[in-house]
Amino acid sequence: MEVEEFLPGPTLSRNGPRGRLRLDYAGEDASTAIPYWYWGEEAISVAEDAYRLARLVEEESGLAGYDPQADQDTMTGDAGKAAARLGGVAQWAHENLT
Repeated sequence: MEVEEFLPGPTLSRNGPRGRLRLDYAGEDASTAIPYWYWGEEAISVAEDAYRLARLVEEESGLAGYDPQADQDTMTGDAGKAAARLGGVAQWAHENLT
């Protein structure tokens, strides 16, 4: 895992066996990014980790998390639904853009 800091806030970037994801935090705003190359079990692993990270940020910062792709709050939302959306887009991209 690698952490880099860019003003106005820190960026956490993880690239490991459970996938790649990035968290950008800037005081009143935070965002998580996952590349669209995971589907199946890989999508489930990386989505679960992203939701776990989002919930930690929510608890520590008081910010409310929302996943626009899965149309749900990250605190109470289902990481499986997020994984299905991520996996569907990733598989479509793989089949149609490569």
